[in-house]
Amino acid sequence: MSSFSILGIGGIYEDVMLMVPHFPHEDSKLRATSRKTCLGGNIPNTLGVLSQILINEKEDKWRLFFMGALGDDESSAVADLSIPELKHLWHENICPVDKIGKNYPVLSWIHIEGRNCEVLLNVLEMITVSDTRSMKYNEMISIDFERPGRKGLRELFRFANVAFISKEYARSIAMQENADNSQLLTNTDVVRGFLKNIGNELMKTTVGYITVGSEGCYVFVAQKSVHARAVVFQESGCLEDGWLFFHLSVSNDISSGGPVVETTGAGDTFIAAVIYGLGVLKLNPVQAGKLGNIVAGKKCLQEGYDGVWKDVEIASY
Repeated sequence: MSSFSILGIGGIYEDVMLMVPHFPHEDSKLRATSRKTCLGGNIPNTLGVLSQILINEKEDKWRLFFMGALGDDESSAVADLSIPELKHLWHENICPVDKIGKNYPVLSWIHIEGRNCEVLLNVLEMITVSDTRSMKYNEMISIDFERPGRKGLRELFRFANVAFISKEYARSIAMQENADNSQLLTNTDVVRGFLKNIGNELMKTTVGYITVGSEGCYVFVAQKSVHARAVVFQESGCLEDGWLFFHLSVSNDISSGGPVVETTGAGDTFIAAVIYGLGVLKLNPVQAGKLGNIVAGKKCLQEGYDGVWKDVEIASY
C-alpha cells in the first residue's frame, strides 16, 4: 500500500463526561454516577479513529500530524503523530512554529476544522493559489463545516476539495434566501436549498458530504465532474443547479445492531472513514460515504472510539 500522510488543523480539548442514570427531567436535579475525562476536539477525534486502521495494517509509511493551539500557549504547534507515538498525543516531539510554512511536512491530505476562520483563510491562501484554484502542492484539502454563524466560515468553501457539512449548517445556508422557511421540511429540501444558494461558490471538483444523523448522509458532486462519471452508472441521484446528489442511508445491520450508546464523535468518525476511503482506498465518493456511514454507525453503538473498525469489511469496497 502506498504511503499516506495527513495534517489535521483544529482545537484540542479535555472533555469532561458525567454519567447519569437517565435523561434528566425538566427543572430537576440529578446526581452523576461517574465522571471521566478524555481527549476531545474534532481533529484529535478524527486522527484517533484514523490511527486505529493504520496500526491494524502495520503500515510504516503513514504519518499523522496535528496542528493547533496547545494549552495556554497561543502560538501554534505541530505534533508528529507517527505510529510509535500515536498513543501519546502530548509527545515531546512537538515543535512550536510561527507559520505553517515552517517545518512543513510532505503531505497527502490536510483536514481542517472550520473555526478561527480569519486565521485559516491566511493559511489556505498560502497553501493554495486562490486566483486559479490550482494546488501548489499535491495534498487534498478537506474542511469541516459544522457550526452556523461562525464568521468567515462560508469563505472557506472555495478551498475545499472535500467538504464535510452538518445538517444544521446546510440548513442555515438553505434558509438564507428562502422567503418561506416552512418549505424546508425534509432533508432533501435542505440539500437542494443548500446547493442552490452556494453551488456557485464551490470548486467544480469539490466532493461534499452533508450528514443527517440516523438517516445517514447526502453526497454531492458537480454534474460534469469526473466524480459524477464514477458514480452515475452505479447510483440514481437527483440534480440541483448542476450538482448531482445522492442519499446514502444507514444499513439495516447498523440500525438494528443494538441500542444507541453514545453519538458524541460520530461525525468525526464519519469524516475519518471517508478520508480513508477517498485518500487511501481510492473509492469513489459514494463508496466512501457508505464506508463512513458504517463506521460512524458502529461508533454510536459503543462508548468511545476503540475498535470502531472491528468487523468492517474493508476489502468489500
